[in-house]
Amino acid sequence: MDQKSLAALSVLLEDPDQNTFNAVMESLQHKDVVQDLDYLWKTSDNELVLDRLDQLMHKIRFNQIKEALVKWKQNGADIIEGAWLMATYQYPDIKLSDITAHIMQFVYDAYIRFNDDQKPEDKVAILNEVVLSKLKITTREFHHSFIHTTLDAKLGSDLMLAIIYMGVAQKLYLPIYGVPMPQIFLLAYVDSPTLNQGYASQKNVAFFINQIDHGTIYSEIRPLANQPNSLRPCSNEITLATLVRVFLSHYEKKNAIDKVNELQTLLQILGDWEFYID
Repeated sequence: MDQKSLAALSVLLEDPDQNTFNAVMESLQHKDVVQDLDYLWKTSDNELVLDRLDQLMHKIRFNQIKEALVKWKQNGADIIEGAWLMATYQYPDIKLSDITAHIMQFVYDAYIRFNDDQKPEDKVAILNEVVLSKLKITTREFHHSFIHTTLDAKLGSDLMLAIIYMGVAQKLYLPIYGVPMPQIFLLAYVDSPTLNQGYASQKNVAFFINQIDHGTIYSEIRPLANQPNSLRPCSNEITLATLVRVFLSHYEKKNAIDKVNELQTLLQILGDWEFYID
């Protein structure tokens, strides 16, 4: 936007008439003008204008996340990119390139130790050393549910550690996927990752991986061995939807209705999946 347009927008934002602001919102919400709005925000001392600029920028960014999420599903559903998209909901200035640099270092460190003679269990042991020796588990709370803070602080929830682990594995062409379970999220090495309605059959699981316990491998999870529906590996879309539900639970507790409605919209984009964890 040029200076003349910015000046005109500033005047409109100062108008106390809500209908005027609604018209501005409708006009700008799908345009890439966040930098222009941020400039106005930094140069204004009008509380009404500042509040409306915050609303505008959030609306535009949310629409961008929605559009990006649709493309994400269409373009292969890379779980690392998905986790970055969800982080931008709270931290809009995070760069995917910074996240990717961290992840690709893990990928490289594992790749140079792989060889064709290794069994899947051997490669998982290498991943455990490369990834889990550097990241520590903590409680599943909102502030532990962002990929950039987990990579920076080397501390994350069971779900975020699983996302990073499977993201590294999938970039190395290892068929490791998430397993949503009651109150926890684990991983599985899947012999035939054919998905039916977002899930693979438990029969196709070669073994489970507990990223919480240093990547320990299990042939079965006994407390749930007779509940096969609770041990199904899931698609990256369902994994990301599980992360969205963590966000949703946080804002439901805060009674932040607008945020709840937005996150429910993101869930609808990801799909109406059946879940096993809260």
